[in-house]
Amino acid sequence: MKRRVAGRLERALPAAGLLLVLAIAGWRLGDASYADDVTTICDAEGRSGLTLRRDMPALTEWVRARLGTPRGSALFASLRDLPFAERGAQLRAAARVTETRCRVADAYDALAEEAVFRGDVEHLCSRVETPVADLDEGERLQLLEEWIATRAASERTAAIGGWLRAATGPEDRAGVLAAAAHGAGLLSCDVARDLAKPR
Repeated sequence: MKRRVAGRLERALPAAGLLLVLAIAGWRLGDASYADDVTTICDAEGRSGLTLRRDMPALTEWVRARLGTPRGSALFASLRDLPFAERGAQLRAAARVTETRCRVADAYDALAEEAVFRGDVEHLCSRVETPVADLDEGERLQLLEEWIATRAASERTAAIGGWLRAATGPEDRAGVLAAAAHGAGLLSCDVARDLAKPR
């Protein structure tokens, strides 16, 4: 009886070993495929010729069509639920696990910073936020500088204060703010128009 059991075990062990090897190989292959998905996401701009800034919908479809694992698809889908400011960090965390450099994370960071800067300039251009129309030149500059010093969220906005101080007159200051609005993607700036009118 003992010999029969031993014989059965001897025959079963190679099969069990083969199953274990196949399981490990499948696990490693799954990890490799997920790493490929992370690389696809992180290198999407370079590989597709598209950019997040100009072609986000098309780039999204390009990536989706090339993801090969549920885990990779879940990672990409999770980005939609995050603010731009957090998407870069999410991708970098995935890229660290797979030792992949992530250029798209940098692109998300840039978009997030642009959005913060745009918000600052929108406030500076708002007559509600910075009502300069009835102030004299000194008071106008003081109001704008105080807003920048106390409420600006972007480091880029601090530079606007320096340019306003360096401007030589109403038209120059209006030009500084109008240029900032244009750089932030705004179509107009009411406060820039008010600055152009001398007091």
